[in-house]
Amino acid sequence: MRHIMPTILLALAGCSTGRAAAPAASAAAAAAPSATASSPASSPSPSGQADAAVFKLGTVQPFNRDGTKARRNVLAYRQPTAASAPRPGSPGTEWASADVLVCLDAIGPDDDYIYVNRSPWSLVYADGTVAAPSSVTYQQFDAPEYPITDRTLKVGRCIRGWITFTAPAGQRATMVEYQSVIKREAVFDWAIV
Repeated sequence: MRHIMPTILLALAGCSTGRAAAPAASAAAAAAPSATASSPASSPSPSGQADAAVFKLGTVQPFNRDGTKARRNVLAYRQPTAASAPRPGSPGTEWASADVLVCLDAIGPDDDYIYVNRSPWSLVYADGTVAAPSSVTYQQFDAPEYPITDRTLKVGRCIRGWITFTAPAGQRATMVEYQSVIKREAVFDWAIV
């Protein structure tokens, strides 16, 4: 069985848990666009690229490249969160988390699966600063957790979970961002209201 090379693996990073993934049926339902989610001014191109649009939470963003078709979504955002967990190591910070989902609908002709992990996801603030996913995990974090390390995602399956970030205390991010490592693929942003 062949798999996608490491530079492409992160392109479809999604959400999951080392504990238990959301059942495929309920995860697939969560991936469907919300009836209340409105479309942005611009929409993704056939290549999976999006114009400089910011989407509402719950808006599915497709990916379509070289026969690989997947969907990404940010379903919820919480800050502060994990109040009973040990505090982040940096002064003036608190935990924040985003509930994300990735589904793999089809794979290119040379591969059978993709890997997903949390590294392409970040929080973006109004002043241009960015918060990366936490490199530590605690049992008090929102569950199920998104995988820190590579996890295999097969065709027809979804992975959903929470990514926890170290965020500036009292300062709410404006967007959850997905930035692919694949060249020519746009950055996708979901607005935090």
